[in-house]
Amino acid sequence: MFEVSYSSLAQVIKCPKSWLCKINGYETHDFKWFKEGKDIHAIIQEHVSGTKEHSFLTQCGITKDYHFPMVEEKDFDEKMKFTFEVVADGVPFLMRGYLDGLNPEIKRGLEIKSGSALWSLGDFIKSPQRRIYALALDLKDMLLITVKRDMNLWETDPKRSLKKYLVPTTELDKKSAMEFIKLGCHIILKSEYKAPENRNCFNCIYKGSCEDSLCLNRR
Repeated sequence: MFEVSYSSLAQVIKCPKSWLCKINGYETHDFKWFKEGKDIHAIIQEHVSGTKEHSFLTQCGITKDYHFPMVEEKDFDEKMKFTFEVVADGVPFLMRGYLDGLNPEIKRGLEIKSGSALWSLGDFIKSPQRRIYALALDLKDMLLITVKRDMNLWETDPKRSLKKYLVPTTELDKKSAMEFIKLGCHIILKSEYKAPENRNCFNCIYKGSCEDSLCLNRR
């Protein structure tokens, strides 16, 4: 059975060139913010699980009301993994993913995003990733903690360095999640790759390793 994840389907739908690079085994570019992002994830996950409190997060309202007894403690942590089967165009696919955090008692999931800019509430509401994770685990809601990647700002400008949004799951979310999954699977099955006109190659993880032969915009 072919396995897919949110990130792979997003590649197929949003930038098929990067998907082609992935399945051809191209080397990925190691941006410095990959490690920064992992470090920030670990800090937040320690805080929300009660392992180690961080004063900045407490100051920003991440209190015991936002407790997650289960958090990802390493890359691809098996205890945070979910899978479910989806049939697209008559072909079975196995959808898989890993939650940043989970409170199974109240059926709440956690998503952490770090970057140079904060996510908005609208960004999170429209996120296919949120919808897919909520569908997979039948979550009642999901909490987004979005934070500035520059940790110096946590001290100098804390109020504008973190936002949190709690978004309930709706039936429309679940329907939209399935539509997104089936669209990506359909593209894979039919090889109907159409390159976006405004593709951002600068931040692509395959920057520097792809070939012109894979560039759909140059065919």
